[in-house]
Amino acid sequence: MHIRSTPHSVMFHHFHGGKHAQGQGSLSASQFAEMLDWLQTRYSILDAADFQSAAINYKLDASDICISFDDALLCQFDLALPVLNKYGIKAFFFIYSAPLCGERNYLEIFRDFRHSSFSEMDEFYEKFFTMVKEEAEDSYYASKIAFKVSDYLAAYPFYSLNDRWFRYLRDIVLGPKAYQDTMMRMLERHNYEISTATSRLWMSERQVLSLHAQGHTIGMHSFSHPTAMSQLTRAEQKKEYFRNKEHLCQILGQDHISAMSHPCGSYNQDTLSILKEMKVEIGFNSSMANVRGRGPLEIPREDHANILKQMAT
Repeated sequence: MHIRSTPHSVMFHHFHGGKHAQGQGSLSASQFAEMLDWLQTRYSILDAADFQSAAINYKLDASDICISFDDALLCQFDLALPVLNKYGIKAFFFIYSAPLCGERNYLEIFRDFRHSSFSEMDEFYEKFFTMVKEEAEDSYYASKIAFKVSDYLAAYPFYSLNDRWFRYLRDIVLGPKAYQDTMMRMLERHNYEISTATSRLWMSERQVLSLHAQGHTIGMHSFSHPTAMSQLTRAEQKKEYFRNKEHLCQILGQDHISAMSHPCGSYNQDTLSILKEMKVEIGFNSSMANVRGRGPLEIPREDHANILKQMAT
């Protein structure tokens, strides 16, 4: 059994149960509780504020970890929060603003479509790959050759080959606009209703404020959640984070946000410079790879999927 010997966070996204459907990588409330039990026997789980204080003062012990959630998902509030309350654990909740501000954001909608409209993920992948190939056959095959010789997302061993190829097409080959156009055509073909999905996917501003009032730490996760932040200009990145900060400060009634996580683990030196300019104290990556000793804005995180594998051994 491999136990991490560096301070880090364990990262969570999706939960299933009740009105929240099961999907790729989702946990039930009982599985989440079992995971917390397992972690508590091997690590020291710190409350978010305590972890942040120790991190910025370089006083974290090797066994110190914290719990963090990305994307302001309603399933986290409905299913994970009661478990956190039972265990008395205060977590980081990293919020991206667009869906809470009434701006349509497709990242989570597209994920929900993949799980609700297809019997299994590979069925979606087959149709998506076929559509991309039909629209740009030459670049599709050239990109596939480049992908095969790359180590794209090798730091995420829980991703299947199709998972990685999909993300390579989405982020490297298509880019945001072409990817969205392709997905919108797929949604239309399957009569997927976006308005119905939106109401059950994200928290409300009131629920974010409730998390804050209960002692959890609210952090930034950009305004619109670009999947490849490092490919944006410095000005575009700055807009993403300043809009996110402004929105969260308005909800919480404060003038500063001191914590954040990098969407999809994508960032560069421009990102770090912007965060320092904003006086952000702590930032979290999305993997355990190549982040040791890089400082408080690049704290590593272990995906819960890797913890599940460790629990099974």
